[in-house]
Amino acid sequence: MIGGSLGLALQAAGFHGQIIALARDPSDVEAAVETGAVHSGVTRVDDLPADTQLYCLCTPLCAMTGVLRQLAPRLGDQSVVVTDVGSVKSPVVDAAGSIMPHPCNFVGGHPMTGLRQRGVSFARADLFHGATVVLTPLSATRPAAVELVRSVWERVGAHVKDMSPEGHDATVARVSHLPHAVAALLLLLAEREGGLQVAAPGLLDVTRVAARDAELWHDILISNRDHMRAAIALLIEDLTHLDTWLERHEHGNIEHLLARAAQIRSAWVAEKFQHPDWID
Repeated sequence: MIGGSLGLALQAAGFHGQIIALARDPSDVEAAVETGAVHSGVTRVDDLPADTQLYCLCTPLCAMTGVLRQLAPRLGDQSVVVTDVGSVKSPVVDAAGSIMPHPCNFVGGHPMTGLRQRGVSFARADLFHGATVVLTPLSATRPAAVELVRSVWERVGAHVKDMSPEGHDATVARVSHLPHAVAALLLLLAEREGGLQVAAPGLLDVTRVAARDAELWHDILISNRDHMRAAIALLIEDLTHLDTWLERHEHGNIEHLLARAAQIRSAWVAEKFQHPDWID
């Protein structure tokens, strides 16, 4: 879905180069061509054009190392750039460093947007409008490679932010990965003893992301497990404080917590989500 959306977005933005899909399953290649996301596609690395200038890995995290190994023989030209869209960066950046003949040409990337659906048939040309895309170059990464990848994302309407791979993974554990896991846990808790029969629409709001692909998100959580555990520890600490305040009838602390959260959310929504094309 992300790869297909990028193909559609580039063409909508006036890109006239050739966009080619590589997928193991011929039906995936056919779907990418039929949706107009790519101009053509292949199922073997050896069938890709020899003059390919930019590779973007849009596979699940568990498959990226294998794809890098397949691509490695084709990456001898020092001008060929590789990027990705994985939700966890350190493992992919490390793999590129050990596999690619010129690791300086790898630029880790993560578009902070998406849809519940999986697959190229759900691709959208406007998926990245107003979205943040995080790039994770290292000090040794070639500046020209970073600028190429940056220009691609800016061309499709995204705002680009640079972070270290480690800093990215720690941050997304708190703002994306843990919220997904908590949404799943809240839904399971609410379902006990028939609770969903009386649940209000608010539960839909806080558990929306729990409807996303379980296999994909299992891969993400496992790949970022160390930072996930650190984020879980922080949440447990905060929940422990709330439990203590409830036990002691500390109304002031509880009200301050709720008021502060409401204030932060209002300011965040006003700043970030005012863009009319933001995808929810």
